[in-house]
Amino acid sequence: MRQDKTITLGSLEDTYSRELSDLLVDSFNLVNQIEKSRLQGIKNVNLSISELHLIEAIGNSEEGTSVRMIAQSLEITMPSVTVATCKLEKKGLLIKVPDKNDKRVVRIVLTPLGRKFNMAHEYFHVRMIRSILSQLEEEDMPTFMNAIRHLHAFFKKNSADIAKKL
Repeated sequence: MRQDKTITLGSLEDTYSRELSDLLVDSFNLVNQIEKSRLQGIKNVNLSISELHLIEAIGNSEEGTSVRMIAQSLEITMPSVTVATCKLEKKGLLIKVPDKNDKRVVRIVLTPLGRKFNMAHEYFHVRMIRSILSQLEEEDMPTFMNAIRHLHAFFKKNSADIAKKL
């Protein structure tokens, strides 16, 4: 039977809590570091993690997407998306095209170079997930996924509050 671990007064009292905290922070930092290192100097294009995530939000769709849809997907403002897409357009990673049905709407579409960056990013994620899942036994998968869902729900619920307290 599992014993609940307690955390007192904001400190991490037990070994599991401390190790989990260290692993989460270190893993987050390593993912960012790996993504940054893979982006530096590819085709003489310097790209930030934020720009890469914007490229990911646009995706490989032939029809592209709108500024509004990108903003909703990334939970950022439309003006922020507009500024970022202008920068990426100058870097040759996306183009803006009029919508086929509504000429007032502009669609954001990745260029071949933008798709190449997106595919490289997707490949990194596929390798990461395969590596994690290959270490799990089939019977451990539901417990692992439940823990990840709880972690995700915590981040989703508390992201605004946590940012305010930092």
